[in-house]
Amino acid sequence: MDPQISKKRSYSNSHSIGFTHTKKYKLPFSKSSSQELAQGNPEDVPLTVPTPSLIQEPANEEFISRGKSKISAWLEIDDPASPAEAKIYSTDDDDSDSDSILGGDASSEFIMHTNFRSTVLPVNRIELLHPNHVLPHWVQSHLDEIDAIPRDDIPEDICKIHARYMDTAMNEIYEAPNFQGILLALDLNREGWVEVEPKIPEDDEVPKDYQTLDEGLRSPTYTKLLKYSSGALFQTMICPPLEGGNTLPIPVPDILFGYNLLSVPELRMEMNNSDIHTLVQPNQSNVCFPYLVLEAKGHQDYFIKAENQAIISGRISLDETWPIFGDQDMVFLVNTMPYLAHIYVMWRSVSPVTKMPYYNVRLVAAFALLDLEQFKRFRSAIFHIQYWAETNRLVRIRTGFAEWKDKGYPPHKHQLEGRYREWIAPSSMDLCEGDQMVTC
Repeated sequence: MDPQISKKRSYSNSHSIGFTHTKKYKLPFSKSSSQELAQGNPEDVPLTVPTPSLIQEPANEEFISRGKSKISAWLEIDDPASPAEAKIYSTDDDDSDSDSILGGDASSEFIMHTNFRSTVLPVNRIELLHPNHVLPHWVQSHLDEIDAIPRDDIPEDICKIHARYMDTAMNEIYEAPNFQGILLALDLNREGWVEVEPKIPEDDEVPKDYQTLDEGLRSPTYTKLLKYSSGALFQTMICPPLEGGNTLPIPVPDILFGYNLLSVPELRMEMNNSDIHTLVQPNQSNVCFPYLVLEAKGHQDYFIKAENQAIISGRISLDETWPIFGDQDMVFLVNTMPYLAHIYVMWRSVSPVTKMPYYNVRLVAAFALLDLEQFKRFRSAIFHIQYWAETNRLVRIRTGFAEWKDKGYPPHKHQLEGRYREWIAPSSMDLCEGDQMVTC
């Protein structure tokens, strides 16, 4: 046996490896790692699998022609006619009404449309940047902090966890089992990400309107600050405005990580204010101020679909924090297929020229999940983001929220007023067919 392989296996199964061991992996969020991603690191280049010599191009026209009897019989095709032409949706150059793309159950087709990234995203001021794009200093500083967290998320049974994930990834076709596979592999159901001492709220921290929950609010379980919702629809009141045929569908993210509203008393106490409630709570769960979106697909789906869905959720998440963070905020978008995972950072900024907000998306890491070492790095990267969210971002949210409250909750100039507050059908309160609520 190769001594190097033996050493790796011994390390991976060592009982000394736990959630609190010293950081071993260099994560891809640092500036140097981002440059390697852009330029290509020879050590990370996947092996190229050569085409076997036994597989040769057909030399006989009769064999490759679908209309010939030989191939038709082989494929058991009675009618050698050409396949039906795929449905083509309208573009900006068409005379047809592009709003029809948004009707009915066409949201999946809409976000897979050829113009979605070239037209729809720019209309909504969203730009997908190249991996070699230089990040703003403030974004890079947060990534450097995340990368410098001196802990990994490698449990003692990581080899068993990875083997179980590989079994799912290699044998399950559909989205649901693969989604459950990534959920278990990353242990996203865990109750605590960062170990903190239980904090019992003071009397003035317990909302007076929730006296029946007094015992619950004093329970140490309320120190579990991070929480996620799954398959929850965003409220229409916080969605981007209608843009005709370029209106973004309302996303239903596979996983939306934010903060447990019950664990942040200063936020919970303001829930009687309907405007604050809508801003703080993006869906019907108790998740507030999202910072991580995860979209997982199966083998029969498309990676670009997961990315586009996550981008929409990221835009909505960023629009929630205008009064808290002002012109600068960032969230993470995680997209997975059974064999692959991408992590994007998405941030907002205000153009000094147009004075309008813009939303930028850039890839910061990619992982081949069937490789044990890359799987470890991916799991640790998610843990580092969670650690940053609880120890850095939440502190800034509490500070910004307190300052906003002291000022009397003035609306931010870029804060959205709500999709359906901005547009009402002339004849009734019902939306017309072209502006139906569409989810993705």
